[in-house]
Amino acid sequence: MSSDTCSDDDDWAQVCAFFGERSVSFLLGLKPGQRPVEGDARRWPVVRHLAQIQVEESTLKPEQKLSLRARILTRVLVPHKITFFEAVRETLGIPTPAPTGDALEDGFCRLVLHGLMIEQLDGAINDRFLVAASFQDPALYDPVATALLKDDSLVKLFPQREPNEDASRPDSAMGLLYWTPFGGGTTDLRIVVGAVVEQTLARMRFEGSLEEPRIAEYVQQSLAQLRQFAAGETIEVVVLTGLLHISVDGYLDRGSWGIRSASGLAIETYGEPQPAPETVIWHKVPFRLVACERNDIGEPESNQTFAVYATQAPPAMSHTHRVLDTIRYGIVAWALLQNKRVNVACTAPWDLLPVRHTSHPFVVFESEDGAFSLSQQSLDEIADIVDLVMPANASMTIALRRILRSFSEQRDPVDALIDAVIAWENMLGSTAETTFKVCSALAWLIEPEDATARAELFGRCSRIYNTRSRLVHGDSNVEESDASELVDEAIRIAATAFRLIHSNPQLRSMNKSSKRSQRLILGADIH
Repeated sequence: MSSDTCSDDDDWAQVCAFFGERSVSFLLGLKPGQRPVEGDARRWPVVRHLAQIQVEESTLKPEQKLSLRARILTRVLVPHKITFFEAVRETLGIPTPAPTGDALEDGFCRLVLHGLMIEQLDGAINDRFLVAASFQDPALYDPVATALLKDDSLVKLFPQREPNEDASRPDSAMGLLYWTPFGGGTTDLRIVVGAVVEQTLARMRFEGSLEEPRIAEYVQQSLAQLRQFAAGETIEVVVLTGLLHISVDGYLDRGSWGIRSASGLAIETYGEPQPAPETVIWHKVPFRLVACERNDIGEPESNQTFAVYATQAPPAMSHTHRVLDTIRYGIVAWALLQNKRVNVACTAPWDLLPVRHTSHPFVVFESEDGAFSLSQQSLDEIADIVDLVMPANASMTIALRRILRSFSEQRDPVDALIDAVIAWENMLGSTAETTFKVCSALAWLIEPEDATARAELFGRCSRIYNTRSRLVHGDSNVEESDASELVDEAIRIAATAFRLIHSNPQLRSMNKSSKRSQRLILGADIH
């Protein structure tokens, strides 16, 4: 082996140790894990140049080290006004996305390509703030910002503009935005530019289209969506929530909602370590800009703007959460039909709206229950259940949430039993003779054909109901073991009842629990 070959091996190992092998291969136009062939007169000089970089980073935090690597690859070379990444590609003759002729689109295509380069760094795919904030150099930012401020549709998002201290640079621009179903606050041009880049890449990953030739297509989609949003039109945005203990061997796409693996997705993990999602459930949600004001408006005007938002956001937010909860319920209902128990603990939702970078989907309640895997056949069966239940009746939201709590949190059996019976009451309760009516209605709902089975179920429901009442009222003679014995059946009855009510058009359409119980017990409504 020649000394040159040994030197190249050392340089390659050093560069890959610093930047990560995947990012180096991407920079050099190679497949992941591939290295230059011996004697490659174009690529090895780049490797040797990178190997000469000396950085003292012993005092840096992990996110600072990542940012440092991103800056090295995207630094602008003076006087060429191209980045190191672009210079390497130009030297190697690697084609870049063809210009569209539109300054704004071409500027964003350039940034998105650089964002894709940054995502190749180890850990960068989950540092969405880094991807969004990596384009502060005037040579990268200014052409895009200038073109955006000339766009009559998009400039509406920035009603407050001030000249930059450097007259050669674009104005500073900001606005106070609120949108449904959830979101708002102060934003500025830099935030939006970074968000368009980061969210375009996030959407490409979500749709399985992370290919350089498609960058222009996705940039155009992001800008078209942003123009509609700025005009106050309703746009469809993907909202996701992560499942912590469920993996999937398949993919479910029902058009407006679906379930897929979290692998390869852009999911922010910056901050305190938390469990990473194994799977995501998603739903296409109507988003609409409610208000866009100057950031310096007075307190009365600001309060009035927020009041408008506060009347519109809660119903939209509740609907979004109810849809995501219904998909989780579908998994629970399917598992119960298989005589299995599954943990549907989830993260908070996040969205792919290109106005802000991907938010951190924090975990509300942690649970350590065992992992569960769903096959493609299982996903298809779950889809049938969800399609049957969707849209869930809003009057049974309490029942839906109480059922899901029992399958997502490690909880005291007493609390779980109480929650299960609350779910019963939300679906079938009344203000008088509650125990008899709820238990009778459940028995008729679940066992409508077999009188013996119906009577037995009524007896078990009555025992559960009485145990719950004694626990709530502090009966010292009831033990926690009584709740432990009954809780699983109480939860199963609640989940089964929710599915069967939504399978019956008449019961599903009723917005009062007492009406449902009357219909089940009497076979008719009382007028």
